[in-house]
Amino acid sequence: MRYLPIFLILFFAACNTKPVNPQKEIVKAHQPYIKNFADSLKYFGRNESRTFNNRSPSDSKFPNEQTHYVKVYELDCMRECPFAVFTNRIDNGQKIIIQEYEKLLQILNDSTSYGQAVASCHYPKIGVIAYNNNNEPLEWIDICLDCNRFMSKPVYHEIPIKVRHHYGFSFDGRDQLKALFKSWNIAYGKEKGIFDRGWKPTDYYP
Repeated sequence: MRYLPIFLILFFAACNTKPVNPQKEIVKAHQPYIKNFADSLKYFGRNESRTFNNRSPSDSKFPNEQTHYVKVYELDCMRECPFAVFTNRIDNGQKIIIQEYEKLLQILNDSTSYGQAVASCHYPKIGVIAYNNNNEPLEWIDICLDCNRFMSKPVYHEIPIKVRHHYGFSFDGRDQLKALFKSWNIAYGKEKGIFDRGWKPTDYYP
C-alpha cells in the first residue's frame, strides 16, 4: 500500500501530459543520381568530349547554325563538375526539337529571368547539348537550380548580365525553367528550393 500514492501521482501526471506533436516529415528534393559505376561508364560521353574540345570555337551564337538535333540529359553532380554534360550523365538523354531548345534560349536571354544571388557552387543536374548531322557536339548548357545559375560552352554572350551579385535566376526565371523541365518529363526542380518564391526553411525541416 505504501507504493499506492506514488502510483497515483504518476498516473495523473501521465493523464495531464499533452500529446507530443508528430515530427513533420522531411521532404527530400528529387535529385538525379547514378545507380552504379557500370552505368556511369555506359553513359560517359568520352568521345563526344574529345571531339568537342578539339573543334569547339571560342564563341558561338546559340543555337549554332549547324545544329541538327538537341538532347537533354539528367546529370549526377554533387561537386564541381566542369564537363558534367559529358562525364556525369545518368541516362542516354532524350531528343528535343529545335523549337524546344529555342524556348530554353529565350528564357536564358530574357533579362527578367535574372535578379537574385547565386551560390558559389555549381552542381548541374540538367545538361543540354546541340549536335550537328555527324553527331558531333557543337555547344552545351548545364543548369543548376540549387546554385541558381547555369554555365555554357562556348560562352553564351547573349546573356544579359545584370548588377553584380544579382545574375542568378529570378523567381519568374526559375518558374519558367521548371515548367520547361516538366514538359520534358523531368522531375528535377519540382520541389521548392531556397531560391524559389515563398520558400521557408520549414518546408524541409521540422
